[in-house]
Amino acid sequence: MILEALPKTRSGKCLRNVLKGMVRGTEYKVPPTILDADILPDIQKVVLAKGLGKKSEYLVFDENVQ
Repeated sequence: MILEALPKTRSGKCLRNVLKGMVRGTEYKVPPTILDADILPDIQKVVLAKGLGKKSEYLVFDENVQ
């Protein structure tokens, strides 16, 4: 999977937990240590488009917006 960018964070563990939640389709929190969380919707779209994640109610983007 190729992404244009990854969020900047002081702890990779926090980002791993967010990505794990996206892939598993489980609830997750975006911690304040992730500096540019506005990239997360793009990552989630790629994860779902590649069939790597489960669709869930915990989307961080609006599915109806292109």
